[in-house]
Amino acid sequence: MDQPDPRINTLPPEVLSTIFLLLRQIRRYPQLLPFQVKLSHVCQHWRQVAVSTPQLWSSITLFSAGSQPCAYEWLKRSRTVPLDVRLDLYSADYRGELNPAWIEDNLSRIAHIVDRFQNLFLITFQEVNVYHILQLFQQAKAPLLERLRVHIGNHEHLQELHPFITPNHDFTLSTTFGGGLPKLTFTELKPLRCIPPLTSITALHLNFVGGQPAVLSFNQLVEILRMPQSLVTLSLRGSVATDGWPLQRDRPSITLPELRNLELSSNGATGVRFIIFFGAPNLESLRWHVNSDNYHLLLESPQFQPDANKFPKLRYLTLVAQPLTPYHLERLMRVFPTPTHILCTHSLTPRLTFKHLDPLLDAPRLEVLALQRMFEPRSGAAAQALQNALTGRQRIKKILVDTELLAYLKSYGPGITSMVDLDEINKHTFPDYWRISRSLDTPDRL
Repeated sequence: MDQPDPRINTLPPEVLSTIFLLLRQIRRYPQLLPFQVKLSHVCQHWRQVAVSTPQLWSSITLFSAGSQPCAYEWLKRSRTVPLDVRLDLYSADYRGELNPAWIEDNLSRIAHIVDRFQNLFLITFQEVNVYHILQLFQQAKAPLLERLRVHIGNHEHLQELHPFITPNHDFTLSTTFGGGLPKLTFTELKPLRCIPPLTSITALHLNFVGGQPAVLSFNQLVEILRMPQSLVTLSLRGSVATDGWPLQRDRPSITLPELRNLELSSNGATGVRFIIFFGAPNLESLRWHVNSDNYHLLLESPQFQPDANKFPKLRYLTLVAQPLTPYHLERLMRVFPTPTHILCTHSLTPRLTFKHLDPLLDAPRLEVLALQRMFEPRSGAAAQALQNALTGRQRIKKILVDTELLAYLKSYGPGITSMVDLDEINKHTFPDYWRISRSLDTPDRL
């Protein structure tokens, strides 16, 4: 006796196709059977619907030569729809498989359909192989490309990058995507020796950590940041060369009028110098991970005197893994007096006291304090120290902490909860750009 078809198979093909698209994986993982392939092997009906849904096959991933047949089959099934292309070649490069001949043989076919790229993610182990791959796109035009991420795992000396890089000519591949990227709004680049057209960029992430010597000069950084017409988000990780910075510190050398979100991460003086020499009058969110050895440079500038307020709209301030001493915090709060929401990580000292956070707790506009990755989260001394720190500080309305600490603080007693609202720190309770953006699941996510 024949079994009736399951109810889901009575749905119109276009409805079943929509369900498949809602459930599809954004990214492929090596050694795992893709969701799309599983769908197409359930039954003949599902296979017909899946194979006839080109959007289901629009995420093209290449890990090595072994994944090439699968990638080409997906290209065929995707027909003419826009593509999310992921060239995840780090492991293959680490194993020594990549060379110019391999790149030409395995990637040229994909490069020829660059006009369909909507997202492109490229990662290799060796820096030189990034340039070999980008040569395939040197004069290309990508009219649909919206997001571009380029990563490497290992920086190399200039002599190892010949003929792409020569001394005093850092951007010899400036014509990468020379045909234009009219819809590109997001770019993250590591390394920085090749810069695509940035005119339409609104979010720019520059990562030059690991480059020895520093890849970028001050004048080159200025040149890059002047390319976008409306730069809203900027992340700088690493150090700019120490020479070439202006000597005059009484005013910014360049202003970024549209900048709202800024991340600075450096072990040297680059982060401090950026705050001095770049203006951002509409800055709303700052993620600060900067070595404290150069904080004195800030207070030597007339831009940060008590009657000055260089960043009047700054609301969110994140302090990452700082040596949070009263000396450093007092100076930071003089430079950034306006945040209402402050997040600090690793904020509890070994003595389980919040006394060192007094300059931060006394910030004139502070309303929400978020404490992340505190030590000894179940210590009664830590709970009592937090209660003592909040005493007399009615301006603070809410404390946000990690899940484990939240449960403990609520069970500790009514002391803290009678003074402030306690809640878990997440993208909803602390809706800062940097926290929200890190939770997004995008095709080019690492």
